[in-house]
Amino acid sequence: MPKNQTLPAEWTSGSLNTLNLAQHLGIRKPGVPSDLRIKRSPKSKNLIAQYLPAVEDDPRPGAGATRSGSGKRKLFEASMGTPDPWEAAKRAVEWVKDHQRESRAAKDEQQSQKDSSLHAYWERWFKRTSDSKKTARINYRKWEGEQQNLWLAQGYGLKHQPFALKSVESITYADLADYWAVIDQRRATSTRAGDMGGTKKQLKTLIKHLLQEARSDFPQLLDPKFPPISHQKKQVDHFHKEEWENLVRHALDCTQGAGQASLTPAEYQSLAFTSANRQNQRYWVDFYDGLMLLWFFYLRAEDLPRVKAEWFREAQGERGPYVICRLEETKGNRDIKQTHNLRPDGYKVWQRITKRKPSGYLLFPELDRGSVNPNFRFLLKESKKACSITRAGLSTTQVRHTAFRLLLEEDPQLHSVAGLREVAAAGNTSVDQLRETYLDPIQSAANAAEIRSRLKPAEWSMVKRVGDDI
Repeated sequence: MPKNQTLPAEWTSGSLNTLNLAQHLGIRKPGVPSDLRIKRSPKSKNLIAQYLPAVEDDPRPGAGATRSGSGKRKLFEASMGTPDPWEAAKRAVEWVKDHQRESRAAKDEQQSQKDSSLHAYWERWFKRTSDSKKTARINYRKWEGEQQNLWLAQGYGLKHQPFALKSVESITYADLADYWAVIDQRRATSTRAGDMGGTKKQLKTLIKHLLQEARSDFPQLLDPKFPPISHQKKQVDHFHKEEWENLVRHALDCTQGAGQASLTPAEYQSLAFTSANRQNQRYWVDFYDGLMLLWFFYLRAEDLPRVKAEWFREAQGERGPYVICRLEETKGNRDIKQTHNLRPDGYKVWQRITKRKPSGYLLFPELDRGSVNPNFRFLLKESKKACSITRAGLSTTQVRHTAFRLLLEEDPQLHSVAGLREVAAAGNTSVDQLRETYLDPIQSAANAAEIRSRLKPAEWSMVKRVGDDI
């Protein structure tokens, strides 16, 4: 302790309750914080030591700030076990040195965890995937917005979860169960309808992408077990047979005969066209071609901007030629599989489409790829309006649903396990999905119709003419 140093008179009189070691006691040592102090405790005669490290040295969440990081930072403090100021000051110096060592170790561990956390792999994965999406120029803005929202969304975004700062090797089922509880709480306080099952599925997919990214550093890393995801399922809507046929006829009428014509590339390019009006002849031909590709090859809406002539080829079977489609880009990077047309007229239609567009993009080839689906949806909306189809929600996706639903309605032999396997293979989907989405509703409607045909109306429900009882 400093020689000839005396305690301040205010401390002795009791009007001063805090002593700064440097200012009041003259204790200045290398590495000792300048704000280290001792103070009287309201609960004990023993003095308390306090200090506040720099923000960057504080290992606590939010650097010790209250109100979830927006309030005042709390001091570190500990009892020195003595009422003597000089002894307490001596012990405070040793305490703060030990505490600083522990804090540095905690910060080092946090940094190590962060370097192998979802935060680190998000940066790598998002940059690499963004570059790929930008190059493909397919719905990049939509994809970017969705991924950024999953990561950054206030409160429930993945970035804000405690386990996102842990090493990927330390993420557990309990972490994910806690996260699902956060999502459920958002549902309870949100005005939006739904059970958040879709959001959980998207977040699960993102987490698995980031864990896959981490396997470059941790080859043996396994995915943690995820809590089950339950969500409400709505029966998908589709165009009824008459609606679909009217829709196709309207599209053909708008092509002025060009849709079913065998056009050369030059003849296709010479079709009436103006960029000022999307309802031009060439665009209607592209719209019709899109309907046919969805109908015969069960494409998804997301396939329309990227589908190319090179993805198709002719094959010969025992009963004639057919078309093989190999989707080079698939939903969610699923395995690339070859599919084929089930309806026989698909071959002739494909011949006409690829004759006029023998290479490159098959739909709206001159447009930026991000504009393909908006143009297709616009023409679909106009077609619905022209055909007096007023039901809401019938979009591009419903054309794929229509192709599956009407196929299974038309051919009951496809209801068998083997038949469903063939349809699933042709549509790059699963048997369970076909059964749940299409076959079960078809059979339910048929059963209900059968029941109605067997039951007789009750007498009291019949309408009687005036005078029947006279």
